Amino acid sequence: MTPYYQKTHQKIFAQIKKANYEKAFELATLSHKSLSPYFYADLDYYSVMADYGSILGGAKGRRLHRRGVVGLKSLMYRLRGVDPNIRNIARNEYYFQTKQYKAQYELGINEFNRTHNLKAMYSCGVGAVWYANELLKKRQKKRSVSWAKKSILCWQKYLKAFPDYYNPYVHYALALGLTGELDKAKGALEMAQALSSKPRSFEEFQEIRLIIKI
Repeated sequence: MTPYYQKTHQKIFAQIKKANYEKAFELATLSHKSLSPYFYADLDYYSVMADYGSILGGAKGRRLHRRGVVGLKSLMYRLRGVDPNIRNIARNEYYFQTKQYKAQYELGINEFNRTHNLKAMYSCGVGAVWYANELLKKRQKKRSVSWAKKSILCWQKYLKAFPDYYNPYVHYALALGLTGELDKAKGALEMAQALSSKPRSFEEFQEIRLIIKI
């Protein structure tokens, strides 16, 4: 990643950290228009597009999400020569948006075992908890709880090192809720709300509350 684009990426991520996905998408769109097919600009563009679409909802949101997923899939064929850390970020985004949660977990755990980089715990935590949620939908409660506990272990490591980003607390809340620790789940969501300055009604928070019924 060039020093020039590093500054642009930081501006985009600053908005993501505050859950301002509309603004993040505006910034990512501008850089995509001026820099595509630069890989890093395209990755930010399609990742934010998919996230923004999910949060926006409705017909427009679904269209954005589909376009984001198609774009992320195209990046999977352009990974050669890309920095290994960025390759993992691209795969993490693609696996999540296409609901390949077990693959997302394995991506993170393999990277952590290889490098001991705690940032890899993000992929582990997200993949494990949403795989647990899929198992719950299939009425495999025992396996669901087991995978949710794996996610909790990942988040405990990650959040000790990186405590100031709202999004991990959302996934952590889901993991806690799926294991029956509802008070702790509420506390994690409150932390996410405080860090993002978003209202209780924000889509990401409401989705978790509906799943774990709090």
